[in-house]
Amino acid sequence: GAISAWQTGATGRGVTVGVVDSGIKLDHQDLAVNISPRSTDIVAGRNQPQGADNHGTLVSSVIAAPFNNFGTVGIAFNSTILSIRADVSECTKPEDTVCFRGPDLANALDYAVANGAKVINLSLGGEGALGSSFEAALLRAINAGVVFAIASGNEAGANPEWPGRYASDPRFAGGIIVTGAHDANNLIADFSNRAGVSQAWFLSAPGVAIIGSCEDTSCLRANGTSFASPAVAGA
Repeated sequence: GAISAWQTGATGRGVTVGVVDSGIKLDHQDLAVNISPRSTDIVAGRNQPQGADNHGTLVSSVIAAPFNNFGTVGIAFNSTILSIRADVSECTKPEDTVCFRGPDLANALDYAVANGAKVINLSLGGEGALGSSFEAALLRAINAGVVFAIASGNEAGANPEWPGRYASDPRFAGGIIVTGAHDANNLIADFSNRAGVSQAWFLSAPGVAIIGSCEDTSCLRANGTSFASPAVAGA
């Protein structure tokens, strides 16, 4: 129903959305106009808000790509993206090239709240809870009025991965929407983790063949709950 909302004047303008991810292309042809100058790299001592991985840029495009006769249009076009890079490459699983640490994510949430984010998107997940420092930061953000959209994961599991599964924790109830992916026929994607224990706080959004991050004559196309979650964040 995004077009109906746009027709009533909804654009996202004036709202800051925190995207805790792999960074963002700061001079992106389509998105740059909507990237906050306060976007940062939260990993101590690195100071590289633009990472090599384009995941965060595509996530941000789903939220805020402007309505400018070019590329795609974000659900909350003209919102402001506060990109907070938090990924590291020192992962415990050899097959993972990018991963996240609980303390870095905790610092990212605090930074987002301090810099005016009203919504925070977390297109990331793993097999276990993220620890006390992250949980404390999550609670501080929710108590400050922030709403979270968090990807459920791409393991075809019966329950969401963490941190999405925090949606069903009574401490955070109502502050988190955990997001699955559906296809163009509104059928849940075969890779998407299901609602399971978080069914009271679960939505699905388009997450198959998502197109965004357009520059020059090409765009990116991707599948995953990572790209469904920002549609919920934008909504």
